[in-house]
Amino acid sequence: MLQHFVTPPPLPDEDIRSIIFRYHKESGSQNFIKTARKILGKDTGLNALFTTNIGKFLNAIPGKNSYDFTNFIFDHTYLPIFRIFLSRVKQKSVLEMLYVCNESNSQIQIGQTSNISTEINYCPLCSIEDYYTNGVCYIHRIHQIKDLNMCYKHKIDLLSKCTKCNKSFANKKGTELLTTPQCNNCGTKFEKYAFHVKGDELKSNVLQDIEFLLAYKDEINCEIMKGLNFHYALANDLVLKKGAFKEKEYIEYLNSQFEEEKLASVNISTSSSVRAFSLNSLGLKQWSVILQILNMRLFAGSAEAFLTRPLPIIASNIPLVDETPIECHNPSCLSLINGFKRTYDPKAKSYDQIYTCPVCGIIFSSKRSKRFNSVVIIQKPLIQRNGEKRVFYPKRTREWFVRLVQLYDQSGISKNNAIELGCSLETFKKYIKMYHQNNEDLICFTSLRINTDYIKCRCEEIEKQVIEVKKSNPNITRNQLLDVIGKAQYDFLIKYDYEWTEANFPKRVSGYRLPLAEFQ
Repeated sequence: MLQHFVTPPPLPDEDIRSIIFRYHKESGSQNFIKTARKILGKDTGLNALFTTNIGKFLNAIPGKNSYDFTNFIFDHTYLPIFRIFLSRVKQKSVLEMLYVCNESNSQIQIGQTSNISTEINYCPLCSIEDYYTNGVCYIHRIHQIKDLNMCYKHKIDLLSKCTKCNKSFANKKGTELLTTPQCNNCGTKFEKYAFHVKGDELKSNVLQDIEFLLAYKDEINCEIMKGLNFHYALANDLVLKKGAFKEKEYIEYLNSQFEEEKLASVNISTSSSVRAFSLNSLGLKQWSVILQILNMRLFAGSAEAFLTRPLPIIASNIPLVDETPIECHNPSCLSLINGFKRTYDPKAKSYDQIYTCPVCGIIFSSKRSKRFNSVVIIQKPLIQRNGEKRVFYPKRTREWFVRLVQLYDQSGISKNNAIELGCSLETFKKYIKMYHQNNEDLICFTSLRINTDYIKCRCEEIEKQVIEVKKSNPNITRNQLLDVIGKAQYDFLIKYDYEWTEANFPKRVSGYRLPLAEFQ
């Protein structure tokens, strides 16, 4: 258990920085950086909210370890509240770095600087209770949220400095934190402080929601949050037909639920500013925990109700959007695409979701209508240069071309046939024309680069040419053979059939290259 490291073991809502500091004090070490290096394998300070190698820290505990990594992360770090901004993939990446990371300069940036106070705050009354109950004062995560400088339990201001000597309770370099309820500098006890009771209902409610998010262990990510925001916006008639949010109505709805002065107390406004309610807050583009909690309270009354209660019934003809990442429609790429642009076609009465692949550059739309779903390529894949030339083509298998001919034989050239094949009508016509020009022989399609059999067929053609040249000219050198077949053909063989090339080409010999005229 963790009492092998600290006594008492990690306490409810204790910040990981406090746990590491308490171990540092108990170890008798005079240098916090050396202590951190010993248990985490890297240098870190008390301003590192998401230090890596926590898995190494837990595995190093002697004896039976009753704390698993996942529970430790949920109970003693701020990741639970930042999950609302992270995708499934990003969350997995962050957890891997938190568990173990050998890179000394690695940093996790997920919005903590915008949401967590740069000063370490304490509630004097909580500190007194902690000391007499557990024998030590410690950092509470719920007290470190930026712009919420209030303890919702005791309804008093949080303190980061002594009211008598004005010195900070915590040293940012990691050399000092509070372990007793008194100032480390002047010794003034917290019992002697004058407490100002506050009745800020909005702050108190937001803090209760943050406490719920810190303890909430069900799956939550930015895809789920966007889907819920869109659902509640639809239920409150805040979405246009093309899928965009009604910003003006949204702000009016907000003002009817929250007073402007109360929003200002948590550094939020409804006017144009960095932390303002806007369409960006519904799209989670603003990394503000307070903004997202106010969104939840706006739609459902609390964060708990927003995430756990059944969704409201929607009286709308706008289909809900699945925010799950989809595969790129380019078979040569198949990267995952997050996000899309949504448009509405009033004539066709259909909704288009336009996707742009960040890897190959293809742009395609997924059109949903009452009759069928279809994919239309808007922009072909781009040619990318990254070390070597890589060209992305929409690959077609032999079965695809067989199906093309079958559909043509059954019903001729039609738009529905092209849609079924996932290509344009012009592409359908082009391949059928090629099919007729080659005496209706399917072999003609193997010469196309988009055919998955193209590489195999081209390699066979080049290899056949090489064998014929060698047969006619037994003493031909490698350089002379390269001149005959061409460098492009040679490079193609090296890339796709290296073993055959090395086994059948003449050995590399430096020397005089005979002119082409001297051999057949």
